[in-house]
Amino acid sequence: MQVYVEDDLAIVKCSYHEKEIVKAIGDFKFDKKTASWKFPQRKLIDIIDNLKIEYSQATALIYQQLREERSTYHSQINLANTIKTIPTKFLIDKIDVSQCYIHQHQAIHLGSIFNSYAFFMETGTGKTLVAIKLMEYWKVPTMVVAPLSTIESVWKREIEKWSNLKSVVLWHNMKEFNNSYDVYLVNYEGFKKLSKDTKGKLSEKVQCLIVDESSKMKNPKSQISKTILHYKDKIKHRICLTGTPAPNNLLEYFGQMAFINSDLR
Repeated sequence: MQVYVEDDLAIVKCSYHEKEIVKAIGDFKFDKKTASWKFPQRKLIDIIDNLKIEYSQATALIYQQLREERSTYHSQINLANTIKTIPTKFLIDKIDVSQCYIHQHQAIHLGSIFNSYAFFMETGTGKTLVAIKLMEYWKVPTMVVAPLSTIESVWKREIEKWSNLKSVVLWHNMKEFNNSYDVYLVNYEGFKKLSKDTKGKLSEKVQCLIVDESSKMKNPKSQISKTILHYKDKIKHRICLTGTPAPNNLLEYFGQMAFINSDLR
């Protein structure tokens, strides 16, 4: 039995009588042409830890890197759980959060730990300000996709009120995307058009994508959901914002969770 890494996949070759223990790892696809089992690269840890398997030094280095990343992630989870249970204000490097309430401090701190996060906060609890502070924290070109009714009345106004970030509204002038701003504001239909017109260049310029009223993605098969999910592995920082993430059933969480969690397919 042998495992190697290729194209971000962990590929296992085994004999026929070994296939059942390989299948027990889960989350695989069997390639009939090569008679191999293909797993997401993150499964390399489970494969090496649980199977008597041969692997090269190059694969061993990837395995060690993945273990270190998993350890870091577990530490982040433990810190996040601590933050959620301590009702106090936190000092956050690089940004001024003195005007924020305690629950906003907690939210900003949680978002700063991870590259992507879902803020399912009730209406009136200040999730827009949380997002603005994270824009300041990451200091990267950001695009906010929001309902047309809130782009100027909420987002443009709040950005000008709470920060020095330079923002632009794109829905009436898409050409402004060619110019440099800190924040690009666009509605859902405009985002679909921009994604199509820029032919993949959007992810080269934008490094943070914020989806406001993310319950719009409740159907992962809709055109807007597919367009947004196209960038889940292309844009580093991703945020979902909504007060009603699943108004009808739990399945409506999937598109939103897939956007912030690259492991969901």
